[in-house]
Order: sequence, then structure tokens, then C-alpha cells
Amino acid sequence: MFHQLERILYLYPQLKEVVRLHEEYIAEIEQYGLAKRSKDIIKFSKGMSAIENNALEECLDARRRSLCQTKFDLNWIELALNSIRHDEYFKIIELKYFKKMTLDDIAENMNVSVSTVKRWRNKLIQTFGINLFGSLYIGLKG
Repeated sequence: MFHQLERILYLYPQLKEVVRLHEEYIAEIEQYGLAKRSKDIIKFSKGMSAIENNALEECLDARRRSLCQTKFDLNWIELALNSIRHDEYFKIIELKYFKKMTLDDIAENMNVSVSTVKRWRNKLIQTFGINLFGSLYIGLKG
């Protein structure tokens, strides 16, 4: 379970970017329509000229559903992160997973030992997992 939680943390910034890109894409389609796409949209749809308007509408609907699910998941991740954000060692999470620093670099940056960084990272990830999955975390952990 620890590695899955780490993966969620590593992917968190990318998920935020995906939401931004999907919202931008959908807004442009809605603004310009499928038949009168902007030049930016044309670069996304090259090679799709043979696809009928109906199929493009289905693709747009699928993109909206994907965006909705991603926003829902992102909201839960942010709630779980906010529950540990007040911790004095939260900086470890930011440096490790969002800035992709090594444990050695984090230890040096925070002026603590690597074992302290590992210990607090593990504690924070455990709390993050409980806050993200609730009582399911106990079953998933094993």
C-alpha cells in the first residue's frame, strides 16, 4: 500500500495539470463548436477529419466524464493532503513527491538525518493513507 500512496503523491501535480488541460480543451470546443474549431483545436484533431460530428460529440462527452472523475479523485487527494499539511514535517512530502528530491537532499535541506526523513515520511504517508481511504486503509494495508 505504501508504494501506491507514493504513486498517488508523485502523480498529484500531473493530475492537476490534466484537469487544467481538459477544462481548456472542453471550453474551446464549447466556444468554437466542433464544426468551427479554433486553430489550437485543429492541431488536436488532425487526422480526424473523416470522423463525423456525432463521433466527435461522443469523444467530448467521454472527455467530460473523465474530467469529472479526475476532479473527484483530485478532491479526495487534496482533502487528505490538507489533513497533514499542518504537520511540521510536511515539507518532506512537498520536496520528495512534488519537487522529486532525494531523501539525502531532503535531509540536507532540512538539516536532519536521512533516518529522520524516512521516519517522518512514513508517518505522514500512513496518515495520508488513512485520510484518503478511511477504514479501507486497514484492509488495503495488509
